[in-house]
Parts: sequence; structure tokens; C-alpha cells
Amino acid sequence: MAPGPIRSCAGCRRRRPQAELIRIVRCPDGTASVDSGTLEAVTPGRRAARVAGRGAYVCRDEHCADKATRSGALSRALRLEGSITREVVAQLKHGIAAGAATSKSEDERYG
Repeated sequence: MAPGPIRSCAGCRRRRPQAELIRIVRCPDGTASVDSGTLEAVTPGRRAARVAGRGAYVCRDEHCADKATRSGALSRALRLEGSITREVVAQLKHGIAAGAATSKSEDERYG
């Protein structure tokens, strides 16, 4: 069975299944935010809730998030006028850290 849609990370440019990435969205009002529906681990067959707007994807890795924001790749992918705000970067890193903690606890429980 196919893994679902494939997307590229704005940081490392690796192609991965959409469910493995975090989506950052440019809302119709021109602001950027992290799509909270993509922060949680998605179970197969269940689609995450999505915020309307232009989206870009980043791996669940802090290095990819740093590279995407420092290089300006995330701003370009979202076609933003300025750069990504510190609040969005903090929200993205918090989501990555929370996902890492969840993965570790699941590994301990099932591993």
C-alpha cells in the first residue's frame, strides 16, 4: 500500500510521506502559523485536520527547522513578504520536541 502523498522538507529537501512532516501554513491574512493538526502523530488511514492556506513542510527534526528558517527557504515556499516570526519558530520547535517525547514514551511502552 502506498504511504500517501509525498512532500519535500523545506530544510533538507528530502522527500517523505506527508504524515511524517509538520506543515507550516500562510493564512489568507498573510500570517504564518504551524498547522496544529500535523503536530500529532497521524495514524494510518486517518487524515490530520488542515488549516486553509498555502503550506510548506518541515521534517520532525530541529536541524531541518533551523535550516529552513535561517536560509529563508520556508519564507520563500510560503511566499511571505517578510521572514518567519520568532513565535512561529518557537511553536515549530515546541511541536518537534513534544513529538520526540511522545515517540520516546511510545517506544518505551511498546518496545
